[in-house]
Amino acid sequence: MGGGEIVPILSGGGTRFPAHVGVLRALEELGVEFHRLVGLSGGSIVASLFAAGATATEIEQWACETDFRSLVRFTPPRLLLRGGMCSGKTFEAWLDERLHGATFGDLDLDLAVVATDIRLRRAVVFSRDTTPELRVARAVRFSTGIPVLFDYQRYGAAVLVDGEILANEILLTETQRQETPAFTFEVEAAIRPPSPTSRRFRLADYFSLLADTFTYATSTRRLGPWAWNHTVLIDIGTVPPVKLNLSVEEKSALVQRGYQTTLDVLPIKLRNHFSNPSEGGEGGPGSSPPRGHGAAQPRCAPHSSGQGKVGKR
Repeated sequence: MGGGEIVPILSGGGTRFPAHVGVLRALEELGVEFHRLVGLSGGSIVASLFAAGATATEIEQWACETDFRSLVRFTPPRLLLRGGMCSGKTFEAWLDERLHGATFGDLDLDLAVVATDIRLRRAVVFSRDTTPELRVARAVRFSTGIPVLFDYQRYGAAVLVDGEILANEILLTETQRQETPAFTFEVEAAIRPPSPTSRRFRLADYFSLLADTFTYATSTRRLGPWAWNHTVLIDIGTVPPVKLNLSVEEKSALVQRGYQTTLDVLPIKLRNHFSNPSEGGEGGPGSSPPRGHGAAQPRCAPHSSGQGKVGKR
């Protein structure tokens, strides 16, 4: 299948971000090209590594060989001082090393990383057009700032937290900024088991559950018909948004979910969009949102060996 060109938006996921590696593999297999890539929250990790030249296989290898617990250290008392239990500095250094200290101006692929400014209640986009001298790893740290778990970050007058909060706004903005259609690939847990109960309920437990509920709420927000037609939901089952001790098998399974869901669902979305170019398909860029209905998304099946770079620089 020759999939044409799109703007992929890799959105959300928390520690489940390996699912987005599978998305990139599927885009290559489907023949879908892109020259701009957008990352929000956990999706910005994969987007940044790919934009810096890493292959999907390399990103999966880094994710599998890294113990996420080594990248963060939660200290509940710092919540009172910085609004989060972790600074995120170790994670930022880990990512910056793999990005070789790249700034947005260093990248061949047009990368946009999105964070949320809670002071002005708006999305802030970091890219080679807006912040060419900014280190990409710094922007990703802004975008992955899950409230309570991680400190808020200051950038100029902005007070920045997780970019996933305003994902629908970014989808609309990316769709309107150019002719190329944008599609969001969003990680969600359709089945969410109840949190285990214990005799002692510590303050740290409360903060952890609060952050978990936040990430769950942002990934399961209601989508209107137009946004639905431009969104691929990746159901990853019962994996919680923040699970630092993910096994290699669980990470590989997340890659598989992203891969197979994209293979199954994106062709349907693309057919809907390109079936009527004058109106942008069912609720596409040429029409005013919302219109149309998205196709039901099938469950995931085992993935094949699609790998490598997508969207030639």
